[in-house]
Amino acid sequence: MADGNYHEAISHLGRTHLVLEPFVLATANELASNHPLSILLKPHFQFTLAINELAREQLISPGGYADALLVGTLESSISVIKAAIKEYLDNFSDFALPNELTQRGVGKNDLDEHGDNFLPDYPYRDDALLLWEAIESYVRDYLSLYYSSPERILEDTELRNWVQKLMSSEGGNVKGLVVNGKLETKEQLVAIATQLIFISGPQHGAVNYPQYDYMSFVPNMPLATYASPPSRDQEIDEATIMKILPPQKLAAKQLELMRTLTVFQPNRLGYPDEDFVDKRAQDALKQFQTKLNEIEEEITKRNKTRIKPYSFLLPSKVPNSLNI
Repeated sequence: MADGNYHEAISHLGRTHLVLEPFVLATANELASNHPLSILLKPHFQFTLAINELAREQLISPGGYADALLVGTLESSISVIKAAIKEYLDNFSDFALPNELTQRGVGKNDLDEHGDNFLPDYPYRDDALLLWEAIESYVRDYLSLYYSSPERILEDTELRNWVQKLMSSEGGNVKGLVVNGKLETKEQLVAIATQLIFISGPQHGAVNYPQYDYMSFVPNMPLATYASPPSRDQEIDEATIMKILPPQKLAAKQLELMRTLTVFQPNRLGYPDEDFVDKRAQDALKQFQTKLNEIEEEITKRNKTRIKPYSFLLPSKVPNSLNI
């Protein structure tokens, strides 16, 4: 139950859907439609505001799914979501995938005294890092076309306004975006754009699409319990378990939600609806697509020897934008 509530309030809604929103708004308001960064990010922001508004109407509204299914009151659930978003935006770069894995002690270089990884079978980490590195390379290749020197970054007034809007308390309040509040190098911009694209595609895919597999069978992960857990010396029979689990109507509602959230994939990572006008950018995108195809083959190969195949980060199953 605790895992399910953490997942829905923090991992899913808070730290994919809602942390992206200030970036979507700042990009629309501060960057011209033909600005290089706007062109890069636009395909990955498709549908985000629309699905977030739908979440406000149906998920975190009085009588909505969160109100009916999660263990806390609607007010307490929203409080948890707000705290999760604040922690993320206050420490933005700490949540970049390689940094976040290392902080949890499960990065690919986190080894015990025998030189073995602390968590050797961790498909999310191993597949996500492949995608992170591919996105980072794509973003670097793309941005290098337009920012050939630090001066090009510093002279870009729209980019400066974008950062200021994001970090402003009246804007995104993203305190951990850049050191000292100034974007000064291309590598800083590469890091930010990589993280945004990763959140909108692979990260959301990894937390959204497994939900049906793990949470549609309510006894596996109920979003609330309805009786105290049994004591150590209490006999546990079917009647005890049924009192703890959600009633049938709410179990069906949880199943309905998981099906709704996982049935739809309108686009594919690396394949925007429209080609870049700049031929050089098209070449960078094609290289990215080639790399994604190679990753598809690598993950397919890995899945043949894993304890259980992990398909949620196969590039062909990862959306290009956060859309459901």
